Amino acid sequence: MSVWAHVAGMIRVDGFFLTEEARVKGLQDLKDILGPITEYKTPQGPGVWNDSKIPCGSEGSLQYDILVSPNLNHAAQFVVAVWGDLRSFVNEKKQIESWWESVLDSIENHPSKFLSVRLDTLHVYDLEEQLIEDTKDNCSVIKDGGSCETCIEKCCVKK
Repeated sequence: MSVWAHVAGMIRVDGFFLTEEARVKGLQDLKDILGPITEYKTPQGPGVWNDSKIPCGSEGSLQYDILVSPNLNHAAQFVVAVWGDLRSFVNEKKQIESWWESVLDSIENHPSKFLSVRLDTLHVYDLEEQLIEDTKDNCSVIKDGGSCETCIEKCCVKK
């Protein structure tokens, strides 16, 4: 059985640009912060990844796209949509969250000071974690007021 981590996220990036050229530079800086997307079939061959900063499963990295505001004078200049289904990415939710936090920090601390995170959200659905939660929901020991530590079956504990 394949195990997948399903990811969806969004970052609203405000930018303060006086010219279109400055905004184009800000967009490139944002792409540099996020890093290159890695597809399953890379020039190096299937399953061979670049030195990607983006979390990768056995078939490629998370994906992203950047929506650019049509108005230079609006604060909200970019919206970054992040999504992906990472195969063979078991119990690595912390790696995804760590990458996310590093992206947010890099935007906030960018040397130009023209980029700022206004809003962000990230959701990671890790199948194994969900299976444990589902098991806990159906565990008779827990339903009767017990805990995983007192359960003889240890059905909810990662083995």
